[in-house]
Amino acid sequence: MTTSLPELAGLAEQVPDGTLDGELVAGGGRSVDFYSVGPSMMARRRREPLTFAVFDVPHLAGEATTSLPYRHRRRLLALLELNGPAWCTVPSFDAEADEVLEECARLRLEGLVAKRVDSRCEPGKRSRMARGEVRGLAGAP
Repeated sequence: MTTSLPELAGLAEQVPDGTLDGELVAGGGRSVDFYSVGPSMMARRRREPLTFAVFDVPHLAGEATTSLPYRHRRRLLALLELNGPAWCTVPSFDAEADEVLEECARLRLEGLVAKRVDSRCEPGKRSRMARGEVRGLAGAP
């Protein structure tokens, strides 16, 4: 990623032997910002600042952490203290899904990542139950 996004080189240096999971956020995280990322990356010129919002660490120090519950992976992630000029660790909190979705809608955010604290990480897969609950609440198809 650092070839296309040189602003993340410092993050790669900070976690040289790990894998991070997160979202690339443009501007304020609104849908209009999100859809500007692809074309601007292709042209390699961006007007909106990009931030890599980190929310999970599936590998650390050369070891897979995927069998650990999310609450433990979050503790490991917090220990890394990943807050830089173009990256941050997103806050984690307990809340009712409808409250969170209402706030996302109010702020006109493009998306939301929700994880169960006891869930294991299955790379390349999304939890059908969590996705269905969030889609149902958000009114998505």
